[in-house]
Amino acid sequence: MRKRLLSGIVRLVGLTCALTNAAVAGDLRTPWLSERGPLRYLFEKDPGDEATVRVWTAYASRQAARAFKKHGTATEELTSLIFNKSDFRLTEAFPNSLIPLDTEFYNPLLRTVHLHPRAEYSESTFTLGLSYKYPVNENRGCVGVRASVPFRRIEMQRTDQSGVRGGADLQDVLTIQPVGVANSGTTTATAQETVLMRMDFAEALIQSSNRNSALNLGTGNNPATTGTSVGGNLISTVVTGGNVVDGRSAAAATQLTQQILAVIQSPEGQIPRIPNAPTNLAVVTSSSGNNSTLVAKDFSATNVQPTTDLTILPASGHVSSNQVYYFDQGTNYSALLDSAASDVKTRMTNQAIKEQLWLVPFTRENQSIALTNYASDQTILGVGAGSSMKILNDLTSQITENAYEWLHDRGYDFQSDWRARVGDIDVQLFYEHDFNDTTVGEIMVGARVPVSDSDDFFKNPYTVRCGNGGHWEGHVGGDLHWQPSDMVNFNIGARYVYVFEATEMRNATFQGATVKNIGPRLEADIDWQYVVLRADINAFHPDSDTLSGVVGYEFMWKGQDNVRFKVANMQSWLGKQLPLGVAANAVLNEQPLDSSIMEQNTSSLSHKVRFECSLRATDYCELFAGGSYVFAGKNIPQEIDAHAGFHITY
Repeated sequence: MRKRLLSGIVRLVGLTCALTNAAVAGDLRTPWLSERGPLRYLFEKDPGDEATVRVWTAYASRQAARAFKKHGTATEELTSLIFNKSDFRLTEAFPNSLIPLDTEFYNPLLRTVHLHPRAEYSESTFTLGLSYKYPVNENRGCVGVRASVPFRRIEMQRTDQSGVRGGADLQDVLTIQPVGVANSGTTTATAQETVLMRMDFAEALIQSSNRNSALNLGTGNNPATTGTSVGGNLISTVVTGGNVVDGRSAAAATQLTQQILAVIQSPEGQIPRIPNAPTNLAVVTSSSGNNSTLVAKDFSATNVQPTTDLTILPASGHVSSNQVYYFDQGTNYSALLDSAASDVKTRMTNQAIKEQLWLVPFTRENQSIALTNYASDQTILGVGAGSSMKILNDLTSQITENAYEWLHDRGYDFQSDWRARVGDIDVQLFYEHDFNDTTVGEIMVGARVPVSDSDDFFKNPYTVRCGNGGHWEGHVGGDLHWQPSDMVNFNIGARYVYVFEATEMRNATFQGATVKNIGPRLEADIDWQYVVLRADINAFHPDSDTLSGVVGYEFMWKGQDNVRFKVANMQSWLGKQLPLGVAANAVLNEQPLDSSIMEQNTSSLSHKVRFECSLRATDYCELFAGGSYVFAGKNIPQEIDAHAGFHITY
């Protein structure tokens, strides 16, 4: 019988090796709680010199919706472990965190869209385990082998409501609103429309065949030619003592009304509404010549008088709410440009500023209207033919799909995923030694055999993995058990695991990017290591040794992934570069890669409390149930686990 058992174990190990195939790594989970059967340890001698066979099976359920990012008990979204951040601009996945206009597959919305991915993890695992040991050294020790095979069903459920594929989605960056235009000499109004646009989106629009930005934030070196402009038309002005003195054409009042734009502030995600936000609204009063007075009008009152002059938009872009600003021709706004000349941190700071600034057309005010009738003139104009806002609004026709549709065209989608299959198999050889009647020690060596497969991770960041990605693992460890009395014993254990290098298909990370797992696919060689330490207290019922309970603590340290890309440079999803916007001159636009971004947030710690109760129904059958909770950590999911099973001795 002993030979048949050994032969069966050898066949089992051979089968697991034959089933090995490639999968995706990046296992963020802590070790399975029931990977070796019941947690408790029993001080009992196996009868005689016969071999002992133990079989166990357990069902476990595990889930996580939050994660520990920094070491401690504070949690963040689970997706922060997948992307390095849980909230970010899509631009942060591209080289230098920049979306250049002169690229083959450019889309203005790539510059403005914010991603707020959210997901929850759940797992159900049925584990089948086998242990065979044979006494040696005059029954003072035993040698053995054990193996466990998990059958796992894992799901990553996407929970955010944003990110629906479709056509151009401009609701966060553009608003067209009805307004009433006051009729001359009366208190009546004519219905019209006006347009407001977010500054970062206006800068992202292409206004010429040379693929120049529609919004040019001027340097102010020569106000007549280098002021801020839209489509080549100055939208900035010079105001002295409340008067426009920038020397435009004789029809200055009409021209300024159509071209110059005001700036108001509204938090990202909030659309400014007319006339409530802002409470102050820009007005250009009608007059002859080049002296048109710029004033602000307060719509919060019933009868409104012109108030203070408008405020110059600071070069930094920092503004206050409920105030109207104008672009000054003599001010240098070029530092706000989304340019490769700026470092990533500065550019992201500027983009955060510009996403809260909205371009607003000025009102064309008629002086013949009595001041007491201003309340009827709750309007912003400047959207007629040839106006700056009309130019910007017309340019939006170049956008045919939103950012999520654009990503889908690259073969990448944010989708829930689940799968059920055999997980990786653990096989261990061990030697157990009885030092005396109260102390037992064990040393072991083992391997994790990769048998689980996975779909291409680079197509979907939520692709689940039933194993650790096709990597072989080698581990060594030991346990020490001490029983000072029949009612309690103590157990401590340690295990070191090295995960051998394997080639995986991953998403490329470029130099200057700040998020990972969004990008074209490439091959990478990856390995890592981790350590697990455990300490348990087993307590037994004073009147019966058939009922026991375990409370323990588990610590895990995982080292940073070592990632080595197979290539040093590659082309991003933006495609080729188009010099001067001419497709015939397109050139390969390969960018340097940076594997260190892929390695970020892969070094982890976990602190887990675990517990279990067991009942020995007979000398040969035991029932057990328990659970665990990760209460603190770093770069690890906040897992909660429950399990139940039975254990049979032959």
